[in-house]
Amino acid sequence: TGVVDIGHQFTTVEAVVGGMRVPCAQQNIPIGGATLCGYLCSLLREKGRDFVTTSELDILRDVKERYCCTAPDAEKVKNMDNKPLQFELCGGLTWEINDERFECPEALFA
Repeated sequence: TGVVDIGHQFTTVEAVVGGMRVPCAQQNIPIGGATLCGYLCSLLREKGRDFVTTSELDILRDVKERYCCTAPDAEKVKNMDNKPLQFELCGGLTWEINDERFECPEALFA
């Protein structure tokens, strides 16, 4: 068993045995929420959507935190829940996210 803590700049993975932390089994990985936001942005850029303003990036961060997730079998989850989520930016522009919400957190395991 273990604990995964994803911060803005780093991810910490720590083993837990019998309800107790095992400090010598702790790993710090230099991938955090900021890295995942950048990766999500690049995934959406491939679909023709570019995020440049601070407010757009804030919306993207919020979407990442609310809707991105991992699954033991991401392909199976993608096939079960393949309805895109739609979001509206300032000025009435809309965009959608679909498979990217599963692909983004996979960067933690690459």
